[in-house]
Amino acid sequence: MECDDIFGAHGLLSRHVRGFEARPQQAAMARAIDEAIRHERPLIVEAGTGVGKSFAYLIPFIVWAVEQKKRVVVSTYTRALQYQLVEKDLPFLEGALGIPFRYALCVGGQNYLCRRRFLQALSQDLYESREEGRQMQALVSWEKETSTGLRGELPFEPLFSLWSRVSRESDLCFRNRCPFAPQCFFMEARRMLSATHVIVVNHHLLFSHLAAGERILPPYDAVVLDEGHTVEEVAVCHMGTEIATTKVKHLLDTLFPLKGHKGFLSRVEGEAPAAAGALRELRELVTALRVKCDIFFDEVLRLHRGAKFPYRLKTPQWTENLAGGALRDLAKGLGKLSEELQNEEDSLEAAALNKRAREMARTLDDMIELGEAGRVYWLDVEERGGPRRVSLHSSKVDVAGTLQGFLFDGSLPVIITSATLSTDGTFQYIKERLGIDEVAGLLLDSPFDFRRSTLLYVARDLPDPVRNTLQFEEKGRERIADLLRLSGGRAFVLFTSFRYMDETYQWLFDALPGFSLMKQGEMPPYRLLEAFRERERAVLLGTNSFWQGVDIPGRALQTVIITKLPFAVPDDPLTEARIESLKEREIDPFTHYQVPQAIIWLKQGFGRLIRSAADTGMVAILDPRVATRSYGRRFMSSLPRCRMAFHPGEVKDFFARAEADPRR
Repeated sequence: MECDDIFGAHGLLSRHVRGFEARPQQAAMARAIDEAIRHERPLIVEAGTGVGKSFAYLIPFIVWAVEQKKRVVVSTYTRALQYQLVEKDLPFLEGALGIPFRYALCVGGQNYLCRRRFLQALSQDLYESREEGRQMQALVSWEKETSTGLRGELPFEPLFSLWSRVSRESDLCFRNRCPFAPQCFFMEARRMLSATHVIVVNHHLLFSHLAAGERILPPYDAVVLDEGHTVEEVAVCHMGTEIATTKVKHLLDTLFPLKGHKGFLSRVEGEAPAAAGALRELRELVTALRVKCDIFFDEVLRLHRGAKFPYRLKTPQWTENLAGGALRDLAKGLGKLSEELQNEEDSLEAAALNKRAREMARTLDDMIELGEAGRVYWLDVEERGGPRRVSLHSSKVDVAGTLQGFLFDGSLPVIITSATLSTDGTFQYIKERLGIDEVAGLLLDSPFDFRRSTLLYVARDLPDPVRNTLQFEEKGRERIADLLRLSGGRAFVLFTSFRYMDETYQWLFDALPGFSLMKQGEMPPYRLLEAFRERERAVLLGTNSFWQGVDIPGRALQTVIITKLPFAVPDDPLTEARIESLKEREIDPFTHYQVPQAIIWLKQGFGRLIRSAADTGMVAILDPRVATRSYGRRFMSSLPRCRMAFHPGEVKDFFARAEADPRR
């Protein structure tokens, strides 16, 4: 592949992209990826905003996949990037390259309507609410019209209680043994994947595939991990285990719900009179288990009354296993029922539910025994936006070794790319976290002129947020209000704490009449972003999910306020365990883990502002430690070179000049 013929000033892209400007960084990235493909080796590429990294990796892989009859998996973290690739970038390249190739978006099976379960739920005519019944009637019409069965194509957001009854679940899928196999949305989508050159997935599905013994995706010959700074986070999620009140309730309601009593056990009762005794015993077991689980989780909360969640569990046998025996009894009864049922479909479903109960029992045993070395265990309680959810978790402390075996064993080219992978000008941190020993790296800066476009304001006069937390938060709120008045809104305010976000949101309501204030959690993220784009003087307050993957170019977003350096909470169970592990190896965790991790997140937050060459605006860092602590230089040197400001008056002048600019 000759990169100049494609990416050069007079190359192929220049003939198809209006206003095309050749970017040396894009061509350099494509050349490096082409070389990595040919030598079948991994490559890390940090490509700053505006490089055009998706074309830089897609084009070499498309050419290679077509010529060599290969298949590449492109994995992203955010849904927005997935759909950009499938709905914009790949269709464009299909026309521009003049190379016939096939591509597809692959999503998890739970996103598909299961016709077998849909008809079961419809026949039971049982709904937990009037809204659930209304949505079911809408599903009836949609099921007749849809060609994909994908949840994302519904004209409404289905209730979890309904979708969980009608969607595909891997352990309840009978595949070719299902009577609806010829009309199965999921199986048709998977059949189409076998003929593709490029499969677009998200990291969660990729790691589900790896954790399931590579049984979800078709065989592939290369992987691109875009938004690669999130890979460790997702890998930890998929190498962990969990048992929660909601999961137990879902199993019990599937068998024998409290409302209406029309679950699996009632459905098969009329079809299996010979199993009447087993069914009666199982209903009694479900009822007893529901009570025992309530008692167990109430006791868990009583033991940890007043604790800060998530709470790390360190002492084996920390409570009595009040529900484990009942879960095993339930599993045993379901296994017996599976053997007695004559209908194959019902027997297979009973066997799948038996497996769920057995796995829950094993997970609960492990959570109480804390039995596996190299893992961290914790308790969490969530009460935001719904019923209280109590959950027990475990995860590997270090996933580098597992990732090395999964992805970086040298058997295929793996490209890791993001706008934020380096710290201190090297890839050492990300290499250690992902278990990559020998790998080439390419560090490409952004083609944007940040000295022209961006003011970086640092509030070095505010109190230290660690030594004087209350003063910092009080003065910080006042400074946020001052900056928003100067910018006229059009701002993201990024927090590291839900508590501080909620308190600041309430305070700003009184302090900033006339501004349109929104915060994370009020509505789904996509609706928040739509409202932000549409409203005047809009201000959106958000935590972790708004630090990354959000793309709002143009005048709608002209200010990003970062309230505090995004250090992971040191007493978070996983962070605490990683710190302990590093100390045991005589490695300074603050220097080698906590600071690099926070640098990458700061770079992500900064990157929300300038999304195109025409954008201008201000990033404000309210945490004075970037100016007063020795490690602050590491944070500042990681950011693009911008005009600096340390006084609100300089911010006022910046926005006054920006408003007067005739190019706006």
